[in-house]
Parts: sequence; C-alpha cells; structure tokens
Amino acid sequence: MADGLRADLGTSCDLSSHCPFLNISQCAFTESRSRFTLLVYNPQAKEVSTFLRLPVETDHKYSVRDSSGKAVRSQVVPLPEELFRVPGRSSTARFELVLEAGSFPGLGSTTFSLERTGEREITINAA
Repeated sequence: MADGLRADLGTSCDLSSHCPFLNISQCAFTESRSRFTLLVYNPQAKEVSTFLRLPVETDHKYSVRDSSGKAVRSQVVPLPEELFRVPGRSSTARFELVLEAGSFPGLGSTTFSLERTGEREITINAA
C-alpha cells in the first residue's frame, strides 16, 4: 500500500509522520510546514463524512485541494485559551485549520494538498 501511495503522491512522500496528540492540538508536522500533503484513513467499515482539524502556528489562510484537485472549504480558527494550559502540551500552534473532508469510503483513504497563503484570516470579534 505504501508503494502505491508514494507513486500517487510523489517520490518524496514521507509516510512515517503522524500526529498522535491531535486531541490536544499538537502536531509538529503541520505546525512546521507551509505546504504538505495529508493522507486521511477511515478505519471504519462504513462511509464517513467529517471535518478535520489540524493545529497550525499562524492565522494565515490555506489553499486546500482534494485528490482530484478540487478546492476544499477551509477556515483557520483560534484555539481556546484553556488548551494552552494542558499539562504536557508542547506546541507552538495557536490556531486550527478546519477543513471539510467530505465523504470517503469505509476502510478507505483520501488525500488533501495544503498550502499556506500570504493572506490572513479575518477574525470578527463579537461585542
């Protein structure tokens, strides 16, 4: 499977990076890169439709495309202040990139290409 994915994603694909601390919005891989490909696997036997949340350092917008090159809706949102006080959290992320993953098959996978743009997200504070 890894050889097939490398052929689809490119020879420089590194399948050894993963983020075991996404539950506390910590992922050195997504925090340190401005451009990357994300492989998402569905371990369930049924089709799922979901949103993905990836920790990022800045509030810059991201261009997100699915495996067919179609644009995917995404938004950068601030992380809650309480998260910064979680014991053991060692992260530079202050924001999360939320993207609409759509549907993908049971026991299947899908890929997304992400690239940070020079634009910043516009945040509106409620008064």
